[in-house]
This record gives sequence, C-alpha cells and structure tokens, in this order.
Amino acid sequence: MKNKILIGWLASLLLLFSCDEKNPEVVPIFETSQLEAPPLSYTYFNAEIDEVQENQIIDLIEDHGFVWSTSPDNSLDNPNSEIIRIGVKKPNYAFSSFVKNLIGNTTYYVKAFIQMNNQVYYANEISFTTKPGTWKKLKDFPGDPLVNATGFSINGKGYIVKESQVWEYIPSTDTWERKNDAPFYAPAPTSFVKGGEAYVFCTDLWHYQAELDEWELIEHANTNKSSRVWGCDGMASFVVGEKVYFAGGERRLNQLLIEFDFETMKWSYPSKQHVFNRAYASGFSLGSSGFIVGGDISGNDDLGIVKYNTDEQSFSYWGKLVNDRGYGCDRQEMICFQISDRVFIGLGYGEFVLAPGIDVKSQFDFYEYKPDEGVWIPQTYPVFVDENNDINFLGRSGGVSFVIEGRAFMGLGENRSYNNDTNRYQDFWEFIPN
Repeated sequence: MKNKILIGWLASLLLLFSCDEKNPEVVPIFETSQLEAPPLSYTYFNAEIDEVQENQIIDLIEDHGFVWSTSPDNSLDNPNSEIIRIGVKKPNYAFSSFVKNLIGNTTYYVKAFIQMNNQVYYANEISFTTKPGTWKKLKDFPGDPLVNATGFSINGKGYIVKESQVWEYIPSTDTWERKNDAPFYAPAPTSFVKGGEAYVFCTDLWHYQAELDEWELIEHANTNKSSRVWGCDGMASFVVGEKVYFAGGERRLNQLLIEFDFETMKWSYPSKQHVFNRAYASGFSLGSSGFIVGGDISGNDDLGIVKYNTDEQSFSYWGKLVNDRGYGCDRQEMICFQISDRVFIGLGYGEFVLAPGIDVKSQFDFYEYKPDEGVWIPQTYPVFVDENNDINFLGRSGGVSFVIEGRAFMGLGENRSYNNDTNRYQDFWEFIPN
C-alpha cells in the first residue's frame, strides 16, 4: 500500500514538472517608443513587442495599453496616472494609442504595459515635452464669417470691425453681441489702442466710444487727395508714444510711412525712404521702434521684416519669418498680437518652404518672435480634433486677434490655396502662452 502511494506521488510530481517545462512563465519583451516633441496638441503613443516572441504570447495577453501623466513612475496602481486600455492583443508586433488635448510646454511621461499570466508587466518609461502654447477652442462667432477684419480690446472686452459691422466679445461669458453699425464702410481696416482709447483707420480716423457705442470722427483724410486715402485697405499700424504710424496698404504706390501726432493732430511723412510697397502686413511696436512683417508685395520690394526707429527716423531690414524647418517665408494676412513685450505671429497666406520647393496656401504654423535675438520660436499649431478623433488642420489667412488683459484671442478668416476653393471660418480660440 505504501509503495502504491509513493508511486502515485512520484507520477504526479513528474507530470507537474513536465507541464512547467511545456508552459514556462513567459516575460514579455517590449518597449515604449521614444517620442519627439509634437508640434500639435495631439500625438500617438507607440510600443513594440519582440517580433519573435509575439507569436508565443499573443494568446496569453489579457490586456495591454499605456499609463501616462505629467509625473514619472506611472503604473496601473498610481492614482495620478492616466490609463489607456486597448484590450486583447492583435498580432502586428506593435500597438499604439491616440491622445489629444495636450498642454503646451509640458513634459509627459509614458510607459506601455501588458497584462498576462495574471500579472502586469511594464516597458521602459519615456518622456517628451510639448511645444509652447496651448489653444483652447471657444464658442463659434455667431455672425457671418469675416475675412481681414480688425480687432482691438478696451475695458476688458474685445471688438471686431469689418465693413460697417461692429461686434463685442465678453470673455467672462464667452459671448458675442453685435453693436450699432459704424458710420463708415471699411473692408479691411487697421485699428489701434492708445491711452485706453480705441481707434479705427480706413480713409478717415475714427474714435470708438465703447460705453456709448458711438463713433467720433477725429480727422478727415481726404484733403489734397492724400495718398493715405488710396491705401486704406490692408494697412498695418503701430503706436509709439503719442504718435501712430501707418504703413503699406493696397494701391499705395508712393510707399511712404504715414505719421499721425495726437498732440498736434497733424499728419506727416516722417521719412522720405520708400520701403512699404506692400499690403496686409502685420505691425507692432517694441520700445521706440515699430516693426512691419510680411505682406502682399507690389513691385520689387523685399518682403522682409522692416524696423523703423522713431528716434532716428531710420529703417533697417531684419530678415524674414523663419519657419520651423529653418527656411525664410513670405506671408500676408497673418495673425499678430502682443502680450506685454512678447510678440506672437504666424499663420497667414503664403509659403511654407520645404527643402526642394514651396507650398503657397493658408498656413497654420505659429511662432513667438524675438526681434533682438533674431529667433522664431515654434509654438503649438492650432488644430481641431473632434469627438471622432478626426484631425482638422486650421490653415488660416485674414484672421483677427486681440488681447484682453493678458489673454490672447484669435479666429475667423479663411482657408484658401492657390487656384482652389476657399473655406471661411467662424471658429474662435484662446491662445495660452505657457
């Protein structure tokens, strides 16, 4: 009897060892793929399984996916980790997952995981940092799409003027209200704020009294057939001290910079140098200097950046917009705004120069420009990813922007390409310069 029990015990032990040899515990061999900094607000997490081993473990995988957050050491047990579960593995030696709504200038940590043998196995953890800037989609503009409108802000509200339309934007409620029509017609005006007061120029100079929703005519500009009448549409402007400067514009063949002095209430041409043979350029000022960037050329002028030193009444050229491939580009109808002394500019119609050639259409690349350093810092590009994860690239020209108490807003305009159909926008966005 004892011999029979001993024989049975030995047989069972032999069978157990035999099963272990046939089905040893397999540890998956896989890795999380390193990511470059994504230029957009979305990316793909990727992982690869050892090709030879995958056939051995494919039927054992119960779940797989990624764990990620803005902190290292992610895991399924970490309460701060976001978890992406993909489920049962399909054979192709790799797996991936789409993620969106990433925050600009933020470092993320990601690792892949595989669940099998009633255990969780983790691959290496990688990290990547997004480009600066975050785009937040707001409610759509309620009116008809507008192209080449002008925008400004006063008293904590934003305003858009196009033709005779005047719209007010309230950021606290993300709402729009159409105001009384302006007493002028301006297809593509320019605007500026000086001393907390808003002005719009197109043939005449108008002061907008927001509290009364009324317009005051400051000065007629049609005496002696002044050339500034001819260049109304597509002018650029900047303010330095008590003076405002206007550059370029359609049909302005004399190309001279125009100056209006609020102290003397007089117009003048401060320099006889002809440098602004362009329209739909962008203008801004830093210190005692103004800058004009890009524009639609008329003639043979260089479309590089022009700096005007108001103290010396002199001009200098400062190169072109340099895209994130390192190539200089010609652009017009760009978005341009300032947050304190930081200048943000981009999008617009024109080139995105690649290695062998050019691509002329509405672009969506966006930059912080530092003139003194001569650098263009790529920001996160504005794209829209819908609920189905369909990606919409928002190439845009003729958009409008304004800054309200340090918050930057942008929208409208159109997406067009050379000899192709045009798609007009009603969307509106806030840009957060992280």
